[in-house]
Amino acid sequence: VSQHDAIVGNVEAELASDDLSAGCGCAYPPQVSDEVVERSNKIFERLHGTALRHAVVRQYFRSLPMFARYQIAGQHVGIVHGDFESLAGWRFDVNSLRNEASQIWLQDAFLKAKVDVFASSHTCLPVLKQLDEISFLKPLASSEAIPVPRATVVKAVINNGAAGMPNFTNTHYGVISRIGLRPATKNVLHSARVGELYVEALRLDFDHLAWSAHFLKSWPKGSEAYESYFARICDGPSFDLGQAY
Repeated sequence: VSQHDAIVGNVEAELASDDLSAGCGCAYPPQVSDEVVERSNKIFERLHGTALRHAVVRQYFRSLPMFARYQIAGQHVGIVHGDFESLAGWRFDVNSLRNEASQIWLQDAFLKAKVDVFASSHTCLPVLKQLDEISFLKPLASSEAIPVPRATVVKAVINNGAAGMPNFTNTHYGVISRIGLRPATKNVLHSARVGELYVEALRLDFDHLAWSAHFLKSWPKGSEAYESYFARICDGPSFDLGQAY
């Protein structure tokens, strides 16, 4: 990772800290059960114990920024771990992005950040949300929509979900986000065009059997991570492409 541009995530931020009071720092929303939160914090305690043996890595985590901003072909891209407001925010989660009540907040985030695309990851399920010219302008106008010739996509939020775990029911691949000047040539699950940019969700295949065996060596049946993640590793979450895109 250190060979590339990187930002800090909530887990890295907490691993770099000596204060364990925040647990994993995931800031789970209310719908996540207490059992999941408790397991997550126990997993983090074990990871923190490992991190304490790696001072150089912890110092590297401390050096990472919380966000990054890039300009590509005249478009501005904001890279965050959680959402516009918080390192562990959930407002770029698929459920929040589909909620009509969150649309004005989303538009405000684009305007304040002065970006055309947000890319995030924190919430573990993928989504690509597009805002066209009409939907972007209408809530901020008066009671009448600003007339525009056609609905052109002007903004997008992409959340890759998980790169190293399945993201859809009965699948065994991860998802990564790609933002480029040319379209990808393979493994495209969904894409949007924002100005000159192609904003794409790409399928990321990995050796599922090898990964499962590796996972079980550290987190056997009965462990907290097994209870939280192994069913997803085997069968994927209860989520499909139609819900994400």
